[in-house]
Amino acid sequence: MTFKIVQGKVVTIIREADKTFPVMLISAKTQLPLDLTTATEIKGIFTKEDGSALTVTKTGLAISVTSAIGGTISIVLTAAQTALLKASEKQNFEIEVTRGGKADIVQIAGALNVRLRLVD
Repeated sequence: MTFKIVQGKVVTIIREADKTFPVMLISAKTQLPLDLTTATEIKGIFTKEDGSALTVTKTGLAISVTSAIGGTISIVLTAAQTALLKASEKQNFEIEVTRGGKADIVQIAGALNVRLRLVD
């Protein structure tokens, strides 16, 4: 499975600010959008400053399917969640899609910039 960041090639997050961004998942085999109609869970996994994982989920209402047939999801991170993220450029993050009891994981390489706020 491959991906496309809908708003561009890289997502930029300012720590301590809310962020919502779309991601389109595309099948590596067919080059068509991944059908999310039967997805029972979708997770977004990000690196926190302490090296642990911040996981947001569809069942936790942080991820919504905006086009099931179009393979597009929207990820919502709150200011409290972005405050925990590792500040760094060109980071990886993962999307895990569970369909029919099977999880597909895609690591989205170099597509995430997390920046510190200029002023506290």
